[in-house]
Amino acid sequence: MSQYAFETPEFGLDEQGLHRLRSRFAFEHIGYSELREANVTRGKSVQNWVVLLVVGLLCLGFSVFTANRLLMFLLYGRGHFYVETLVTPLIPGAIGIAAIWQALRVTDILVVRTGRRRLVFPLDTLKEGRDAMALASYLAKRVPRQMQRLNQPFQQIGRP
Repeated sequence: MSQYAFETPEFGLDEQGLHRLRSRFAFEHIGYSELREANVTRGKSVQNWVVLLVVGLLCLGFSVFTANRLLMFLLYGRGHFYVETLVTPLIPGAIGIAAIWQALRVTDILVVRTGRRRLVFPLDTLKEGRDAMALASYLAKRVPRQMQRLNQPFQQIGRP
């Protein structure tokens, strides 16, 4: 295992390029020469956030529906009652709230384009106290044609 200048659970950066990580082991290497674009900006940390939002809303809707049926039975005696009915609103409701929160969460991200692929890595778990500005300057030295694009988002959101 090598030492990375910047590391998260999803990727590591060193002198050779970007290494995609899974359980702290590199499974893919992308050299700096292969990078078409590298942006450090603020955005959604999940790539398919719309799908996750819809699933969360469906889970929450199902939870409200089953809670309403339970309430109707408890108040008016309408419908059927099973023991699982007591737990049914809680589990989908918790999953729905977590999915909606994750889909709407905005954080610092690294967006990398190589050929036809677009990879998004959240930067909220950068190790050793590193920040996104240091990552932007590190990438600007290795991908010089992207320097203006890397520094631009931080000027827009008012970071020092």
